[in-house]
Amino acid sequence: MARWTRTETDTRPLPVGAEVDLDTVALFDTISRARGHRSRSVTLREAIDEYIDTHGHEAGLVPQEALFDAAG
Repeated sequence: MARWTRTETDTRPLPVGAEVDLDTVALFDTISRARGHRSRSVTLREAIDEYIDTHGHEAGLVPQEALFDAAG
């Protein structure tokens, strides 16, 4: 899977040097635009919350706490 690494000039709320898959980057951007947050990006937790609230049941996703617990 393609990876993206955050740079110091990027506005997404991830640590500099953080690597995430491009699907996650697209999720940030899509939700940010949908909510009209042109001045700031959504956080990862907001993006996951929104995605699970919208698509969680049909995608078979687990609650966000389990995702963050698994991620450490």
